[in-house]
Amino acid sequence: MVEILEQRLMEAGRGDHEAAAAVYDDVAEVVYGLVLHMTGDPERAEALACDALLAVLRTASLFDPAQGSARSWIVGVAHQHAVRSRRSTRPQESGTPMLVPGLAALSGPDARAVGLSWFGARTYGDVAQDTGESHDRVLARLRGALLDLGSDRTAPEPWRST
Repeated sequence: MVEILEQRLMEAGRGDHEAAAAVYDDVAEVVYGLVLHMTGDPERAEALACDALLAVLRTASLFDPAQGSARSWIVGVAHQHAVRSRRSTRPQESGTPMLVPGLAALSGPDARAVGLSWFGARTYGDVAQDTGESHDRVLARLRGALLDLGSDRTAPEPWRST
């Protein structure tokens, strides 16, 4: 069964403007929260979130529910949009501690790699350089950490209100 968000995203990809508006309404808060966490600047986050959501809607026809959930795809597109924007404006300071729910379950090196890569807008090469690990080790660490984070299906999703 296809979730409502997935259905709306596929309809938006086929040009349905009402579905596109519903997708926007469904995920705007999540995208803004992610971008705010990445930038730390509410004004910049608002502009980037709008741009990221427009990118999501422009590329909605590329979404394939067989590859994952709509929410994951949308967050991924928004994240990549924010990363590109952030890389073009300023370098990330390394070593900045990040408090992110869920990362506490990971080992220190895994949490640091995920934090630098995902929220720090760093490439795998940057993370390898910052941590002194090989590129292959960083990729293996990130993959393992993300699988570990995704394996806890009982944990509440941070973007859903309780």
